[in-house]
Amino acid sequence: MFINRKYKLNFCISIIFFVEVLCVNSENASKHSRCIQENKQICTTPSCVYSAVTIMDRIDETIEPCDDFYKFACGNFVKKAVIPDDAPIVSSFTIIQEKVLQQLRIALDDLLATPEVKTFATVKKFYQTCLNTTAIDTNSNNVTLNILNKLGGWPALLKDGWNEIDFDWKKTMYNFREMGIPTHSLINIFPGVHTYNSSQYIINCDQARLGLDRQHLIKGFEDDFVTAYYKYLVDLAIILGADKATAEKDLKDSVNFEISLAEITLASEDRRNMSTLTNIMTLSTVQKKYPVIPWIEYLQNLANDPSVIITENEEIDIGVPKFLTDLNVLLQKTPKRVLSNYIMSQFVITIVPYLSTKIRTRKFEFSKAFHGTAEMKPRWKECLEQTTSGLKVATGALYVRNYFDDNDRKHATALVDSLRAEFLRILKNVEWMDVDTKQKAINKMLKMNARVGYPSEFLDDRKIEKYYSKLNFNSDEFLELTLQINKFHVDNSYKQLRKVLNTSDWRRFSSVTNVNAYYNFVDNGIQLPAGILQGVFFESNRPNYLNFGSMGFAIGHEITHGFDDMGRQYDEDGFLKDWWKDKTAKAFLSHAQCIINQYSNYTYPDLHLKLNGINTQGENIADNGGIKQAYLAYQNWIKNNGEEPQLPGLKYTPQQLFWISMANLWCVKERNEYLAQEVLTDDHPPSDFRVKGLISNSKYFSRDFNCPVGSPMNPAHKCSVW
Repeated sequence: MFINRKYKLNFCISIIFFVEVLCVNSENASKHSRCIQENKQICTTPSCVYSAVTIMDRIDETIEPCDDFYKFACGNFVKKAVIPDDAPIVSSFTIIQEKVLQQLRIALDDLLATPEVKTFATVKKFYQTCLNTTAIDTNSNNVTLNILNKLGGWPALLKDGWNEIDFDWKKTMYNFREMGIPTHSLINIFPGVHTYNSSQYIINCDQARLGLDRQHLIKGFEDDFVTAYYKYLVDLAIILGADKATAEKDLKDSVNFEISLAEITLASEDRRNMSTLTNIMTLSTVQKKYPVIPWIEYLQNLANDPSVIITENEEIDIGVPKFLTDLNVLLQKTPKRVLSNYIMSQFVITIVPYLSTKIRTRKFEFSKAFHGTAEMKPRWKECLEQTTSGLKVATGALYVRNYFDDNDRKHATALVDSLRAEFLRILKNVEWMDVDTKQKAINKMLKMNARVGYPSEFLDDRKIEKYYSKLNFNSDEFLELTLQINKFHVDNSYKQLRKVLNTSDWRRFSSVTNVNAYYNFVDNGIQLPAGILQGVFFESNRPNYLNFGSMGFAIGHEITHGFDDMGRQYDEDGFLKDWWKDKTAKAFLSHAQCIINQYSNYTYPDLHLKLNGINTQGENIADNGGIKQAYLAYQNWIKNNGEEPQLPGLKYTPQQLFWISMANLWCVKERNEYLAQEVLTDDHPPSDFRVKGLISNSKYFSRDFNCPVGSPMNPAHKCSVW
């Protein structure tokens, strides 16, 4: 992917002896860089050398940092990186995720060669069955058809042989639940944390989860993606035995129904005020208001557990009340055949990854329009992703036992402590907050918890075995194993309904192989999985200006989510509560509007697209707050620990390398198809504007790179919330 590493290492080691000469004589040295002083120590440890090599591989010194810092920090990465044929993107994140997958592959291959593996028996069986494409190609169509027949059949496959007399969409959902099939295609019902009491669970009812993004569906068949989606559904039906003419007619009606369903759902821009999405009432009240469902019967069947008794006094949280009203009208005027075709087609598209090569190939062809990928992923990678997704606890335990260094957890935890302390200092100095609201914000920050690496229970075989004790595979068919896993997880979620929520329950923090970080509103806590504590994100043996710029920024970003436009709606205990004085709330909204306006003006002319500043405001507030925390925390670290040695072969100061380290996180090369979907549907802005957006708001960056006021990266007008 990059130029030869061995050459770069040798080169880097040699130039540490004449770094000062390089700084003075380099004709390409940026006028905004600060040369290394003669008395500065150079770090020549393997970690420092490797870090220097990585940075040299990525930066483009023909670009002035003050003109476009993203192109400066990532220009060579974009030029040299090669997007894998089976991927839409290559980035700092995907490079590390690929490493994690390769490590898991080795661990699972070793597992397959081990005769007795009680603790990881489920993982072994699932992964092994997934790899057996011969059996899947031979049997999966028949397995699918048998399931469809048990459900009353898919009308598009049966032509005139389908009998609508026996069809009841509610009973179909009951059967879905019993068989481990998702039940969210019309109404999304699931147990969750009580919004006003985070020690309790409650049943949530939200709008339908659609087979295609709402942004496309509401445009109807004039949207090319909707047309491609329709053709994809038709082809799936034909592969499973449908008559072409029948499939085309039936699925045209089905997609039109889904378009109507999309039109009554709430847009993502309108789903940021959590109070409007929280409407708790008893089932007796719900039954009167929304007779679309026999609620007690419906929820009892979805719970599917004799220990969970549903009565008219059961509370339920209705996310979008108007959706239920409109759904009632839509269902009454929709023919049973159309409704059944929609429900069954949604079932089929959810199971495509577990079916034959022919069907998966058709999905790949459909996804090209969204991702632009040239070829399918190798089977081992598909199987690993499905295994880690379905069996997170077991695969996570395998990973941390084999590949995670607890020394990294210790150093990352210290980094978290530094960032928390810094945000407390920032809060105390915010000028636009009243005293009472500020104190409540401080209290929330003091109660914010952090989970770093992995739960200690992952090292206990007995805990792992007990967790999976109710998951008993009774089939050799990959699809059936997948449905059994899904049923296992949904069963567990409903079993929690009558229990007191333990926010520190280790089972809630099982995604340890993810290369990401998280903030949870109801836990008021951040999570740093083991998967992200490596590579350009974190290395305990390298200089702290790099770690604060990368992982410190990520930590600060997650902390700030507790105080962004959505996080601020929750108090220190994770309860949805308005704890803001009116004047301070208005000041926050004014500062946030500046961020919204700034990012809404970022455009991609070649794609004829602009960013959605409303949808991305939470991430943008977190980015801007997070980088400020990380920078000030590092300055405080220097006061306590002194200046750190420079990196070999680079002419940049520790402060400048802090910013370069941050930007290196976001180096990415992506296909235009993927970028377009990212802009349209993601609540994160694309990487280039993530970097340029926060850089242009930072006075510290402009000072460190000597950017004149009015330069692209140092506009006179800046936005700031925290």
